Amino acid sequence: MAEGVRLPPLGREAERTLDQMRAVVSSVGRPVNVVMGFADPSITLEQLAEIGVRRVSIGGALSRLALGSFLDGARQMRAGRFGFLTEMASISDLHEAFAPPPE
Repeated sequence: MAEGVRLPPLGREAERTLDQMRAVVSSVGRPVNVVMGFADPSITLEQLAEIGVRRVSIGGALSRLALGSFLDGARQMRAGRFGFLTEMASISDLHEAFAPPPE
């Protein structure tokens, strides 16, 4: 028996709303996992918690975000422009993000 319910996508163009998620959460007797890649991106983690969502996943969203930035930079370079350089993360931000935790 499943320990929880995963809300699958409602179709390629469909965007799951908070009201739809509330209806599912209130009608099942199991924890609900929402995949935010298929939901209205304006919905906050706080709102999801308020309606009883127990787990939030993003699937490959961060990877797709990074690849989108990569493609944008490649397209700019192909067009002879380098404006994307102003949007890069700083080296210090990267060092901070990937630094080992303090002991």
